[in-house]
Amino acid sequence: MVVVAGGAVFLVVLVIAGRIFLLRRSVGVYRDFWTQQNKQAPNEGALTYIALGDSAAQGIGASEPMRGYVGLIAGEYAKTANRPVHIINLSVSGAQIEDVLYKQLPELATLPDPDLMTIEIGANNIPSFNSDIFKTQYQTLLARLPAGTYVADVPSFKGTIRGGFDKNVVAANTIISSLLSDHKNLKPVLLYKETSRQGFNNGAADSFHPNNSGYKNWARAFLNSIHDR
Repeated sequence: MVVVAGGAVFLVVLVIAGRIFLLRRSVGVYRDFWTQQNKQAPNEGALTYIALGDSAAQGIGASEPMRGYVGLIAGEYAKTANRPVHIINLSVSGAQIEDVLYKQLPELATLPDPDLMTIEIGANNIPSFNSDIFKTQYQTLLARLPAGTYVADVPSFKGTIRGGFDKNVVAANTIISSLLSDHKNLKPVLLYKETSRQGFNNGAADSFHPNNSGYKNWARAFLNSIHDR
């Protein structure tokens, strides 16, 4: 009986390890997918959707890139507008606020104005969170975002491997909310509220990124704001 139980535990560990391996491998695969997507010419009459952010905008944890929240938003946007949507995804896995400031925004400056733009950033700043630095960087970020950008707060870390940092998330989101109140031209997205309701079944194998189900919640948070515009 002990041998059978031990074998079952080993099998479970092996499956989880395999899923984590595939998830980590997907970082490069998904990056290449979006790089190629960004180079494609838009279909005639297409609306342009530009996404800034980190690995969540890349869709890491989803079974394929388009099943992340960016792909889901684009699909709903196309359906509502009854027009094709061309995605330009400038996000980078592991990105922090400063990466958006010094890498993604300069890329954005070379592109035409989009019909829709979203950003979620700050989750990777949370483990080493410093309120003064966070506020200064985020203040600079908001001042440089185009009018009409949908700006998400930091998602909840509850129920993830980084759950102990959720108090930092709350502090960061207090800063974001306060700063956004001075930028009426930007659209807040209540991502924390939506993701704090997520359960274990919404997480990927690494117990941090969302899975397909989790990304539906992320997309819902953005779409709630987009539909209100």
